[in-house]
Amino acid sequence: MAAGDITFFDLFKQSIADGAGSTLSGTPIDWDTDVIKCAVMLPAWTPDTDETTTQKHWSDISANQVATATAYTGPITMASPTVSTTGGVTTVDFADVVIALDAAGFTQGRRLAFYKEGGTDATSPLLAMGDLGADKSIVTGSLTFQWAGTGLFTIT
Repeated sequence: MAAGDITFFDLFKQSIADGAGSTLSGTPIDWDTDVIKCAVMLPAWTPDTDETTTQKHWSDISANQVATATAYTGPITMASPTVSTTGGVTTVDFADVVIALDAAGFTQGRRLAFYKEGGTDATSPLLAMGDLGADKSIVTGSLTFQWAGTGLFTIT
């Protein structure tokens, strides 16, 4: 996977096609009304997006989140959600995420994990992950996750 790519968890993809038959709690997802969170993850986290994974909910991977401090206090609620369809292409987008400089902040943010807030960590389904390509830090400067001009993702 190239840096910047978003990869969906197979169980989330299955829930789209077979909502009632899905083994993933908290689905289906309404991208513009549900609370979608984005967490910064350590390089030690090995994402397993396969349908046989044990990584189904936020509780399964939350221990691999970077340390929290003043600027990054934990998973970020994705703001300004939009879902639109033009010319047969559906776009899901959110406001860019900015984490301020923090001398006590993390230095090893390698991946992002996206999940739907489900009330508890054990009922918050994992949706997707993104690879940042290299470890990122907020110790020496702010960090911006700027989604593509075409949105966080599109469906054609």
